[in-house]
Amino acid sequence: MSKIEVDKVDPQSGTALEIGTSGDTVTVPSGVTLTTTNATVNLPASVGGLGTGIDVTSQITGVVPTANLGSGSASSSTILYGDQTYKAEPAGGAWNLLRSETASSDNEINFVDGVSGVDLTTYKMYKLLGIDLDVSDNDSNPIILWSDDGGVSYETSNYNTSNVYLTYAGSVTAFGTTSETLFLNNMGNGAGETGCFEFTFPNPSSSLNKQSFWTATVSPATGDMRFLTGGSTWTSTAAVDAFQFKIDSGTFSGTLKLYGIS
Repeated sequence: MSKIEVDKVDPQSGTALEIGTSGDTVTVPSGVTLTTTNATVNLPASVGGLGTGIDVTSQITGVVPTANLGSGSASSSTILYGDQTYKAEPAGGAWNLLRSETASSDNEINFVDGVSGVDLTTYKMYKLLGIDLDVSDNDSNPIILWSDDGGVSYETSNYNTSNVYLTYAGSVTAFGTTSETLFLNNMGNGAGETGCFEFTFPNPSSSLNKQSFWTATVSPATGDMRFLTGGSTWTSTAAVDAFQFKIDSGTFSGTLKLYGIS
């Protein structure tokens, strides 16, 4: 084997330079640096370890085939775990905070699907939590009203009130007016009193009647703890896409948090 020592090799004529003949193996020894900075390197259709090569448009910025991400079957009911395996999605139960709103002097707060993070179509169950609520007027009645027109108007009808009760001091009293049957009354209605509640309802976008229930506690200034519970049904089959928390007089302060439960 002979050895040629030169500093540069150029083609005898033109711009094409060929190294070796078809079938030959050209070896770059270990430790040698092959520099191609500012040069164009044309790769064959198949490159060892790279399949059919790299296409910047479809294989880097495009969609990567699911089979290239992990093993197992990718579908709408599986997710890719950290061990690069597609498995069934976890069981439900996660609380997903959709919106948190703190009121300082408000009469109502609206929760409209698609606005401020509110999503009233995705989750199976929802909870609205009221935290440290206080109202400005004695005997103010906090209520929930539904809407099927994106919050343009909130319904004061379409409610089934026959099975709505307030439990207080060991007695059960049926409400008689719409404004009092929708939620709970007299929460945080005096100086130094605060109230909290949990309002639970299923996915309101369905065509079924919307049944809901709530629990609440009130801590009066006298230290007398009160516990209230009740529920209601919005009997219209129209899909609910907004709801409103309000009080029938005065203003309130406190925090409202809406969660979707997967």
